[in-house]
Amino acid sequence: MQCIANTINGSYLIRNGKWTPVPKGSKLSDYPEPIVTKQAIVPVTIRHHQISSSKPGKFYTVTQNKNHYSCDCQGYMYRAKCRHIEEAKRVI
Repeated sequence: MQCIANTINGSYLIRNGKWTPVPKGSKLSDYPEPIVTKQAIVPVTIRHHQISSSKPGKFYTVTQNKNHYSCDCQGYMYRAKCRHIEEAKRVI
């Protein structure tokens, strides 16, 4: 929404809450609203892989977001790499 406001201090084009100074006597038709186009939304595929720990019965989750991998194990927290990620890459 937009309008022209004439005040004691001057004339302003008000568009989306922003006040822009314009010459006195300006008309709204002098300032057509810009054309807004929608951008395409590209879905992001996130995959989760359950990889077994060296301890029996324990699993870690490796998360894959495009080419970035992360793991919820202690090794990944300290070194930003672990064997679980390497194993997940081999399985895929």
